[in-house]
Amino acid sequence: MANLWVGRMLLPSERGELNGPFYHATFDGFRTPFFSSDLSANFNGAGGGGAGLYGRDNAATFWGKIHPFGTHLLYVVSVSQGLRGAGAASVNQGNSLMYTGRLQWNLLNDEPNPGYYTSGTYYGTAGDVVALGASVQHQKDGAGNNVTGNVSDFTGASVDVLIEKVLPNNMGVFTFNGEFKRHWANYGAGAFTAGNCFCAFNGHSWTVYGLYLIPQEIGIGRFQPYVRFTSIDPRCSAMRQEWETGVNYVISGHNARISAFYRYGDLNAKGFFNNFGPGATGDKVDSFHVALQLQY
Repeated sequence: MANLWVGRMLLPSERGELNGPFYHATFDGFRTPFFSSDLSANFNGAGGGGAGLYGRDNAATFWGKIHPFGTHLLYVVSVSQGLRGAGAASVNQGNSLMYTGRLQWNLLNDEPNPGYYTSGTYYGTAGDVVALGASVQHQKDGAGNNVTGNVSDFTGASVDVLIEKVLPNNMGVFTFNGEFKRHWANYGAGAFTAGNCFCAFNGHSWTVYGLYLIPQEIGIGRFQPYVRFTSIDPRCSAMRQEWETGVNYVISGHNARISAFYRYGDLNAKGFFNNFGPGATGDKVDSFHVALQLQY
């Protein structure tokens, strides 16, 4: 019901980042703009500074889970270092902290994860899952460019949903993931005119995808076709969108999986985690991918 973690850890933002790189329902799960700790390249740094690495930050996190009326409510509150630079070129000269919180309500079965981490699918092993999540994150002077004087507070909010239904009579498993993000980082277009900009995303983005796990084994695994759509709309840059359709060949859940998928859109051409300035351009392109995931 109550836990306190102190150290370097994953911040409790949206499900997409809490899945980590290996527990998404699709091979390449990260297709929407990052929160600060995943956008950054280090925990500290000169110039634009650093706000963490791979979604992790130096933090104290209080979390727990309660079970009202047979449901499962997870709460997480974290205070972390956030964006912290070195030198006069860095934003956040006052060394303000980052504050992050998340609530997740599982209406049916609970999710068998350590701590407050998540997964994008359980391939039916967790039974029927309906999970609603929301997160918010804020840091004073947490974005922008101190060289140009374009400094802004950073606030990020997200809502996400996971629905997984085990169909009766061994008819397979249906999975739906949806996520909406809104980030506020009102540093203005002038921040992009010089280096040292911590140009966090400012705007809204969303992604939805559905998957169907075919129950019959073919060879050593089961096929799981899916379709996904992602849209990113920055305030100071061009909109970018992408369709993705493919099939997973699930051998051993997240531990052994082969994926083949086709994409059409301009996320890669214009940038889906950076390049949110007024000069971002790029054509819609087709691409085909084959990927293997193995972990033990």
